[in-house]
Amino acid sequence: MDKCPSAGKTQTQNWILIFSNPLLPTPNCRISNALKTVMLGDMFFDRAESKEMIILDGTTKFNPELRQANWEKHLKTTFEAGGCL
Repeated sequence: MDKCPSAGKTQTQNWILIFSNPLLPTPNCRISNALKTVMLGDMFFDRAESKEMIILDGTTKFNPELRQANWEKHLKTTFEAGGCL
């Protein structure tokens, strides 16, 4: 059985971020850019050939219509990000 390496460089690193509110140009854009810098730049640094931050927005439980409207899109996004895991 293959195990994930605990150290070394991986081919792809995806980080999924869940935003409860819809992702709007400001101020959330600044927040997501800051998170991208910290998570992809500082935490993953050069441990992956490619790295991506995937944002799933509009997931709040306080707006079930918005959450349901995004459900299939987010499900497809996360499935594709998982690849052959």
